[in-house]
Amino acid sequence: MSFSTALLWEQRLRGGYPVSSFSLQDGGELLLALPRPLEPRTHDLFLLPEQGSPVKQGSISVETLLKLDVAPLTGRCLGRTSDSFYLFRNGEKARFLPEKRFLTQDASLSRNGMQFVAAYSNVAGSAFGLAMGDIQGNLLWAIDLDYVPLCVAVSGNGLFAAEGSEDGRVALRDVHGREVWRFGLEAPVCALACTEEAEATVYATRGGEIGLIDSQGKRIWSAFPGGTAHLLAVTANADRAAAVLCSEEHDVQQNLVLLDETGQYETHLQCEEAVTGIALSPGGGYLAVSRRGGLVSMLKLQAGRQQTPALQNEQVEVRVQELLAQSDRGGALLLLRRHLQQHPADVENAMQCMQIYEQYVQSALSTARIMLEAGSPQAALNLLQEAFAAEPESPQLAAALQEARTAWAQKCLALAESAADLREQEQLLLQALQAQDACLQARVQLKQNRLRQAEEADAEAARLEQMQDWSGALAMLEHAQHAAPTQARAEKLAALQVSQLYALAMEAYEAGSYGDALFQLKKVLQRSPNHAAAVRYAAFAQQMLQSQAGQEDALTQRFQFLE
Repeated sequence: MSFSTALLWEQRLRGGYPVSSFSLQDGGELLLALPRPLEPRTHDLFLLPEQGSPVKQGSISVETLLKLDVAPLTGRCLGRTSDSFYLFRNGEKARFLPEKRFLTQDASLSRNGMQFVAAYSNVAGSAFGLAMGDIQGNLLWAIDLDYVPLCVAVSGNGLFAAEGSEDGRVALRDVHGREVWRFGLEAPVCALACTEEAEATVYATRGGEIGLIDSQGKRIWSAFPGGTAHLLAVTANADRAAAVLCSEEHDVQQNLVLLDETGQYETHLQCEEAVTGIALSPGGGYLAVSRRGGLVSMLKLQAGRQQTPALQNEQVEVRVQELLAQSDRGGALLLLRRHLQQHPADVENAMQCMQIYEQYVQSALSTARIMLEAGSPQAALNLLQEAFAAEPESPQLAAALQEARTAWAQKCLALAESAADLREQEQLLLQALQAQDACLQARVQLKQNRLRQAEEADAEAARLEQMQDWSGALAMLEHAQHAAPTQARAEKLAALQVSQLYALAMEAYEAGSYGDALFQLKKVLQRSPNHAAAVRYAAFAQQMLQSQAGQEDALTQRFQFLE
């Protein structure tokens, strides 16, 4: 599919922050943060419509930010400096995790402005973490990472967070921090974008690959459009994605590429000034682009075959030879097929297309066979997935892809048997299932693995409970319940939560903080109304509070009498 672009407006807005992933609405309204004249560190939020005058949505005051994400419907913002994450809501500013010292890696705010994900490292840069929070500053979850996170993205509804790492992994987590899926790539992941409900995640690697992964962790397509993408955007249903490419890391001239639902692409803009931000509207009808120097452009996108200028036969032949010289048979096939759609009677190019098709398929099959024989099924699988995305009707590729899936699944099973620990074993088993859904052996081993994890966590929870480390015991029980849920453990969890609350209440009671004690005891009674000790001490705490209140009243009367 080809796209046409129509420039609606273009303005140079110096000092403004670049457009962010979710800053554009379906009607073409764009939310931007622009500097207020003569007031340093103050920016006003303006909603710029497709037509008409800008509408002020609020303002923020903060030091210079490395990145600012905005939510157009709510006017909420997430800002990132080198060592802080700032939250802006209803004219108020707050820091996220103010008690923690760290260096920020990346951050992303949801379209609704409710949740965000943040990646960071310690000050020494030797340990890394990932956290999710809400716009009020509450921490939803935080985890330590044993790898370097390079980029993050959050779904439009704020319920899922994606992370991309230096070692080539892409992972999706839910609002509770649980890993939904993980996908391994061969190059560092440098950019991510999520759809509204994380039905799809678009990634880009430093190896020049752009791909789409569905909600189950399966790759739908991948493309190599000729450069490294450092910015990505995607529509609500993943039928269109935008990427900013540069051939070298510091190359000023950049290409803005649009990709359709199959990963086919066309270059629409060649930008002399470096692109600093892009945004696609949820429905894919509008594209906003900001460039260095404050230039902001609003484009309207339309799809249709007739909108791409037809190439003459000579031009097609030249371009095909260029692609073949670059070993890009897939790109040559794509170009020829588009040409043949507009020139169905072009027999010569049709014959060339068939010849390249055979060469492309045979090359992929022979290379994959060599990889399989060399014991590299994952590399063969990646190669065949890429080829099959371009040639989904090839029965030879389909058969070879199934063989590579089986081989990779079997290798994951073998590696899992010698894995150093249960968590490493689980990840290998999940990779086996990702490659081959019908691998019953992997499912059986995964069930056994999780039962063993649950047994170990139960034992550790019992040890911590004896030490009256209620928080630690609860955490271990929750881990066990997540691995292998049972009704008995659910009841144990509920009982342990009551024990923790009761222990906090008694600690406050013995310290003379009867108000705090009564608060905790009421929480105990909400969960366990027949808790005899809680009923008794709640009555004691109430009496002590009344006694204290009476003493304070008597003291007040004495002072009034003296006056």
